[in-house]
Amino acid sequence: MDRMIEKLIDFITPIKYSSDMNIGAIETYLVIAELGGFHIAARRLNITQTAVSARIKSLEKALLHGSVSKC
Repeated sequence: MDRMIEKLIDFITPIKYSSDMNIGAIETYLVIAELGGFHIAARRLNITQTAVSARIKSLEKALLHGSVSKC
């Protein structure tokens, strides 16, 4: 887990955040990576699986569609 967090921090450090990028989405990503699935991550975060999917979709949109820019 620590190595995964280091890699994520290395990736997002040079990114300027936009309104599409939020801490909840990043937290959700990390919990999914730690636990291995959307369902169990939803239980850990005390949200629905639909909410987990929405957070990941917003994170993907922010990262893949140019809503964030590199410094």
